Amino acid sequence: MDKDTFGKDDLEGLCDFSLVNLQDQMKHDIWLDLRDENGRPSKGRIRLMLQWIYSKVQYFSEYLARWDETLSKDIEEKE
Repeated sequence: MDKDTFGKDDLEGLCDFSLVNLQDQMKHDIWLDLRDENGRPSKGRIRLMLQWIYSKVQYFSEYLARWDETLSKDIEEKE
């Protein structure tokens, strides 16, 4: 929605984003194309930057596992 100078809300467009995409608990930075009320492409895009952490234990475990993998690769390249 967009609010013009007269305080009227105007629909700029619609988009869909499935919360299933957030199951990895990582940060997401994506651009989505907007469409009008009839599903046709609209004149804009919207940027979403979001993260959903539903289990801190699982998040930090996966985060540390990724860092361990990165460190292992760096050590291999160094040797």
